[in-house]
Amino acid sequence: MKTLIRRILARRYLLVAVAVAATPLFPFVTSALFVLETARRGLLGGMVSAAAGIAGVAIIGVIVGDAMPYLMMLAAVAMLAGVGMGALLRWSGTLALAFQGTVAICVVAALAASLAGPDPNVWLAPMIDRLVEAFRESGASQQDLTALAAGAPMLFRVIMATLLLQALGALLLGYWWVTLVRDTTGFGAAFRALRLGRVLGITAMVLLVLGMIPTITAVQDISPLIVFCFLFQGLAVVHAWAHARQWHPMLTSTAYILLIPPLMPLGVLGLSGIGLVDNIFDLRAPLSAPS
Repeated sequence: MKTLIRRILARRYLLVAVAVAATPLFPFVTSALFVLETARRGLLGGMVSAAAGIAGVAIIGVIVGDAMPYLMMLAAVAMLAGVGMGALLRWSGTLALAFQGTVAICVVAALAASLAGPDPNVWLAPMIDRLVEAFRESGASQQDLTALAAGAPMLFRVIMATLLLQALGALLLGYWWVTLVRDTTGFGAAFRALRLGRVLGITAMVLLVLGMIPTITAVQDISPLIVFCFLFQGLAVVHAWAHARQWHPMLTSTAYILLIPPLMPLGVLGLSGIGLVDNIFDLRAPLSAPS
């Protein structure tokens, strides 16, 4: 992996080509490549590569025709987000601050989209219509179809949470590649130290409480996104205890097994709860205390 990443990074055209190829199916990989590119070459270097990547996707979009607007939007978001996170990582110098900055930007952007953006029932209508038609052809009941047709707000929340997961996944992957290129072993320690921090964490908890009020729909729209923010902190706590106490790898793997779709609600709530409690009581403090 280290050799492959170094070869890609050494040739800008190769990095751009790989990013363009990954964009349709794995946009988080595209973002991670630009996190690496920007962290190594700076904001200007990242922007130049992103411009070349967007141009490459535009050429492909002309060939595929109808999918061009979708590909262009996906490429611009993935590549520019990677450049932004790479610049944040380069400026802050630590994964923890880059993580907090990314979370803050995503939460503010989602809240702004919920407050001032277009009505989800309008811009998500074509997608909802296609889903309703697909379920109708599969033999779904009229009650299920009616519930699905009214599901634009829920779909909006899922999209916001998915964008956050893509962004944080790209940041972590890009930072891991940075440590590989630099021949350092700091990724594990940096991940185990992840936390939202007092200010961001308290703000997130307040928003979660406000999201329980039915009339505040804008905050309800970003509640799933905030839950996933605490999920990453919960995973960091689990890994910190596993590393300090030398737990068997199967115990750590259980946290990820709980994130498999059938068990996902239990896993997300459990890990997010750990992250939320850690934000109040610092569950990792005993690990650094003298024995």
